[in-house]
Amino acid sequence: MARRASSEATGDEQLELFEAVLNDVSVKVDMASLEHPLFSIGRQPLKVPRCYALGRDCEIRIVPSAEGAPTLEDKDILVYLASQLRAALNAGLKVSQTVHVRAYDLLQTIGRGAGGTDYKRLRVALRRLRGTSIETRIETGGVRQESGFGLIDAWSLIEQPNFHSPRLRIKLSDWLYRAILNNELLTVEAIYFTLQGLEKRVYEIFRKHLGERQTEWHIGLEKLQNKCGSQSPARRFRFEVRRILDRAEKNRLEEVHDAFSGWLLRLNGDVVFGYQNSDIGRAARARDAMKVLRSSMPVSKPSATAVAEASA
Repeated sequence: MARRASSEATGDEQLELFEAVLNDVSVKVDMASLEHPLFSIGRQPLKVPRCYALGRDCEIRIVPSAEGAPTLEDKDILVYLASQLRAALNAGLKVSQTVHVRAYDLLQTIGRGAGGTDYKRLRVALRRLRGTSIETRIETGGVRQESGFGLIDAWSLIEQPNFHSPRLRIKLSDWLYRAILNNELLTVEAIYFTLQGLEKRVYEIFRKHLGERQTEWHIGLEKLQNKCGSQSPARRFRFEVRRILDRAEKNRLEEVHDAFSGWLLRLNGDVVFGYQNSDIGRAARARDAMKVLRSSMPVSKPSATAVAEASA
């Protein structure tokens, strides 16, 4: 059960805090970061700016902080907070852009430890989320508009003698808070926090595009690599994607539940095909497999006799 947001005076301003204490919360991820590679898939954060083109007239630029760009592991912090806030809204509770949470609760939920090293990594992750700038450039009708924002606006870690775990206070950025309020989120598998690196990013992309209403979807490897933000050579990326898909198929056949259990995924040439793991999805996969089989069958040249008989 969530407590009502408390108030603390900060100068002349009253700052309301939402206490993130809800249990059994569905994991929610904002749709923008599912679609676009705002986070680095590697454990070592990138320290050079990178650009991602959404089209001829739109571009996203990630400008890292001194600690580097935020990783997918750092993103788990935002996912935790978004999930708590959305659950509170669904329950009719009042929320705030500033969230108060026990650092221990957050770390445990996202699958981290609670030792000194874990708290040190938490601080570094918060610095990356606070210091990195996401810049967008959009051109419409000959007018170019550029804007930038951080992933969080502020954070503080408060240690008090009477508390076993530090208290964490985070003010979300306007863009993420708006997404939460407008329910621009998708529910992901409960084991989302156990996924890492490229596997997590591939899952995110297919979760965005192969939802409940779309039974099939495909994407070329080059475009997939762009959406993943992968810096690997194309050949290495292909190998890693095939390994992820092969493991998912093996788990499916052995009836081992994983994040990909709701889909049927396969790599055919330079295209990854995805289908819902349902009767309709399986029928679509069989249909496409038959098309591939027919296209690969050799076409023999008709004999002179056959041509004569057909002309008669």
